[in-house]
Amino acid sequence: KMEWNIEQYIQDRPSKLRWDVKKVLVVDDDPVMRDSISRGLFLYGYDYVTASSTWEVMEILKSKVGRTVDLMLADLSEPGKFGMELVQNVLRLRPALPVIVVKGLKSSPTIEALRALGLTILPKPFDPDVLDVTIKSMLPKGEAEVASGQ
Repeated sequence: KMEWNIEQYIQDRPSKLRWDVKKVLVVDDDPVMRDSISRGLFLYGYDYVTASSTWEVMEILKSKVGRTVDLMLADLSEPGKFGMELVQNVLRLRPALPVIVVKGLKSSPTIEALRALGLTILPKPFDPDVLDVTIKSMLPKGEAEVASGQ
């Protein structure tokens, strides 16, 4: 059994454990992927909250926790209406919320529609470093520096 030592983590990554950490809403219907992405975000110094459905996303964004979400990362591997409906609902509720959409396909009518909304598309599979750089590029400059501990 592997044990995780929080004390060692604090020593190794002191700049990452701050009160001003940025929060990412991770949306994926696959629990394994949701967990994997969330753990990666944590290791890069982000806080996160997860959801597996449009209903959960909307409930989170309407809650106190949701008001602290700085960016949404949504895996829209399901083609068609689900992805567009989710994004449209989120943007109606939080028009200024930066959104990164993770898709397996590089081009499709859905992807083109998402791009037309001004969303960032991250093709699968993606490198965690690329995700980190993408997130930082979408936060206002001062916030990106805080998230990186600079």
